Amino acid sequence: MREIPLTVSSQLAKIAVSISALCLAGGAFIARSFPATAYELSILSSSPASMWILLTGSIIIATVVSLHAPSEWVRYISIGVGTLAIASVSAVPLLRNYHFQGFFDSLQHLGSVKDIGIGLFTLDTLYPGLHLFAFSLGEITGLSPERVLLLTVPIFVIVYVTGVVFAVRSVDANQHTLAISAAVSYLLLVIMTVRLPHLQPIPTVVALLYLPFAVGFLSNLLQRPNTRYAALLSVGAIILILLHPQHALVFIGGLLLIGLAGSLASHAPEPIPDSIRPSKSDITVRAVILPLTLSSVILAWWLSSLENFGAAVANVVLGAYRALGFVPDDTQGGRLDEVGGTTFETVMRVFPAHIIFALTTTLVLAAVIYRLHQRRETPTDPIILYLSIMIVPAFGLFAVFAVVGRLEQALRYIGFVFVIGTLISSVGLAQTTRRISNHRPQLASIALAALLILSLIAMVPGLYQDPYTFQPNPHVTQGTMEGYDWMAEYETDTMQVATVSSQFYRFRGGAIGNDVSDYGTSEYVDVQSLTAPPDEDRVDHPFEAYTPFNFANQSLGTHYEKTTYVTVNENDRQRNVDLWDGVRYSENDFAYLDQSQYISRTYTNDEFNLYRVEPTDDDSTEIP
Repeated sequence: MREIPLTVSSQLAKIAVSISALCLAGGAFIARSFPATAYELSILSSSPASMWILLTGSIIIATVVSLHAPSEWVRYISIGVGTLAIASVSAVPLLRNYHFQGFFDSLQHLGSVKDIGIGLFTLDTLYPGLHLFAFSLGEITGLSPERVLLLTVPIFVIVYVTGVVFAVRSVDANQHTLAISAAVSYLLLVIMTVRLPHLQPIPTVVALLYLPFAVGFLSNLLQRPNTRYAALLSVGAIILILLHPQHALVFIGGLLLIGLAGSLASHAPEPIPDSIRPSKSDITVRAVILPLTLSSVILAWWLSSLENFGAAVANVVLGAYRALGFVPDDTQGGRLDEVGGTTFETVMRVFPAHIIFALTTTLVLAAVIYRLHQRRETPTDPIILYLSIMIVPAFGLFAVFAVVGRLEQALRYIGFVFVIGTLISSVGLAQTTRRISNHRPQLASIALAALLILSLIAMVPGLYQDPYTFQPNPHVTQGTMEGYDWMAEYETDTMQVATVSSQFYRFRGGAIGNDVSDYGTSEYVDVQSLTAPPDEDRVDHPFEAYTPFNFANQSLGTHYEKTTYVTVNENDRQRNVDLWDGVRYSENDFAYLDQSQYISRTYTNDEFNLYRVEPTDDDSTEIP
């Protein structure tokens, strides 16, 4: 088959790569020149437009050059520049001097890294891989835990690009497959979902970014069954266990299904193609046994030793009982239309690339099955078919969590599906482009470049949680963390804390560590809290006291039987007032906290306020 025509001259290619590198340097310089000085509700609009244009332009130019490079070294350099550019896009919070990024799980993982630093590390955690990696990186670089975790994201983005290229090249070793796989890997949004944190230092994200390497080891083992690749796959699976055991469970389940599929193929009658049956499949089954057995034993031992794992299983079982109607579900979540969005808008802003790659993967698999059925398969078809089996256990867990009502958990496994889909789509795009170039070479070049460029442009705005997708930017400022730090030093074991939107226990853990028992000059004791009475409007978290929606002029003090401290972060104000238009908490509510005679401000800085609310039978403060 013909290669994609090389229409770029050597001199022009060198100039283009230089321009791409200059755009990368300029975008990074602009980002560093405009550090964040306060909470930013939108990372897209608060960051200079020139930064986004230069970094995106650098990726696009590098992609075009790599697809039409006149020599291998130009292709490698352009891929390297493109990889650094997409890593820089993922490092915008770090480049713009964010103190930290992430309101929820990220803060707890920050606390775990801080625990290691003060000698309180425990193996009773599901995700030691990220914590130990971040702590070790901090020891080497001297950076704070916050900075190290922000740095972890671009590091794993580079790992992801390298892993996608490695895995795809193990299936189809072609120079233009190299360029296409690198370009496809820049579309990071494909492996993210709207309900999950995007590009934040959490185990789900880093595990998905690492996953292509594990799949690459599997691909090599399927084609060259030997002890070396079996050992590499075993190590790759163990790393995945340490990063995210749930994704490791899916991966190990995929190994089991691949082994079963190979065994069935080896004993199946005609018309199973020879390429996926008898001797080859026997070897495949034997090759998979070692990593499958080793990783399964380690995963089972690891999970059985964790106290938290039993509670997680219990939650899933309880969710299943609720879904089947045995246990009443007395809560409900917020709706998208409450915050000014629609499902259609969200799909159009976030999912075009997902839809494209879902269709591409489906078409590639359909073509593979058709060729195998017609006995006209290519050498890569059996490998693609075996790798696609990895999708099955991911869809299985997605269905389980979707049924029990844990949508956030369910969507994690869709990310796993799209990682596999990215690898399969890369091979399919490369092979399809080469076939078209036999008849319409210019059409093949233009169509491929246009598809990738348009996908890149559409991807960048959705990479971060942002009002663009009806979500607040989870920017955590230094002032906010200083407020929780102050609270930890002066709180008592009888202190009751309520929150407006931010979850207190996560911010407290991120500020001082999750397992701290002695902090500063006072004894650190878990804060006593109330479980809010559920109602039709609010889902209440068991770690927080009850703060009713729209509490202005509602006598907030009458909701508490004892003195209660209410935390209000600047991000609470902006996301409720500016993003969600006061649906839950309005500007009047926050003004009420400053004006009521039964409420006093105990601590304040530009990003954090702590209010003391006295219980009362009557609070008639009127807010104009």
